[in-house]
Amino acid sequence: MDEVSGIEQNVKVGGIGPLGIRGEYIVTEKFGIGFDVNYSDSYISWNEDYTGVNYNYKVSVPRFRAMAKFNFHYVQTEKFDAYTSVGAGYGSLKYKYETNDPFYLNDNEEFPIPISFRLAAGARYFFMDNLGVNLEFGLFGGALFHAGLSYKI
Repeated sequence: MDEVSGIEQNVKVGGIGPLGIRGEYIVTEKFGIGFDVNYSDSYISWNEDYTGVNYNYKVSVPRFRAMAKFNFHYVQTEKFDAYTSVGAGYGSLKYKYETNDPFYLNDNEEFPIPISFRLAAGARYFFMDNLGVNLEFGLFGGALFHAGLSYKI
């Protein structure tokens, strides 16, 4: 029995994001409601050469999430704001396969339950009256760390 083995070439790993936008409306001194929308896409691609025939492969995992958020603010001063957050909503997770190999059998797959959930703790520091920076640590529904600019009206 002959065995055919491929030689992997040009392995690339990359992606975009997570990128997103969020907003919050402060309902009371300690409680706010808001939204969080984010997108990311990571991939790995490579070429394999089988007896002079070159096949290209790419597997990517695009994700989109749109969630309602509820924030509890436990420390608030004029310049500093610390909070915990819980969010839930829509989540799309797919596995996409692309190749010119006619014998490759994987089909694109989508996660069957389109739900996203996030638990987080974060803080904002306002270095100007309305402009500041934020940092958030969270599980599920987005990146492990979020960082960005905050603007309050």
